[in-house]
Amino acid sequence: MSGSNTEEELELIRSSLMPEETLQESESVRNQFTITSADSPYRIHFTSTEQDVEAASRFQIKSDVMAREEALGWAQWIQEKVDESWSEAVETGYPFYHMITTHFLPILQTNNQVVEEDVHQDPIPRESNYEPGHLLFTSHHLLSPTKRRLLNSLSSSLHLKGFGKVGYPGIIFAQGDLTDLEEFAREVKSWQWLALKLRVLENDKGSTQKGRQGRGQWEEVTKIGEALEWLRGVGKEYLLTDSGIGVTSADTKK
Repeated sequence: MSGSNTEEELELIRSSLMPEETLQESESVRNQFTITSADSPYRIHFTSTEQDVEAASRFQIKSDVMAREEALGWAQWIQEKVDESWSEAVETGYPFYHMITTHFLPILQTNNQVVEEDVHQDPIPRESNYEPGHLLFTSHHLLSPTKRRLLNSLSSSLHLKGFGKVGYPGIIFAQGDLTDLEEFAREVKSWQWLALKLRVLENDKGSTQKGRQGRGQWEEVTKIGEALEWLRGVGKEYLLTDSGIGVTSADTKK
């Protein structure tokens, strides 16, 4: 992590953390950082030294209750992940961000199954009438495997249909009952994001949907063109173009 992009890379890592996770810098060891979670016994340590050292030695997984055999197992696991992915991570320009979000953060969420199981449970039946609506979020990016998994689970439990556009920028669209969408928005906002913005949350007067869907439907796309095509299929392409996304220079001159 070069001095020129250290803060940017740390900010990207922070924005990928869940609410129960924190990133702290060591007060005694320069350029050493620790990520902890209130829901996990494990800690992720990484050192962004400028020295020419083996990449695997920059990462550690620790726990207060870890036996020597487990520690050796984690060391071997880190070596394997670095051998597989470090060169690719360096090419992105943000190697620590790439390695941590792709490989290390999921470790902190292995003890977070109760939360995810709760998301899968059907919500308490509502007595209110169905009011169709839709929402659109944009963010700097959507990469975290945990966020992507939780978006799928949350939309399912709230009977919403929508998609998440993975990569840069991040785009989240959902449609369903307005009350369910408001709950969805509150939950998504509670996660840590970089430049998350709720563009639209409104009722859909043109919808012919009369009630909640079964378990909801959630998809992932990777390109802005695919997001536009998805929205075009439900007559909502304008939500994205009105936000300035997917608009070409030729479009702006019309």
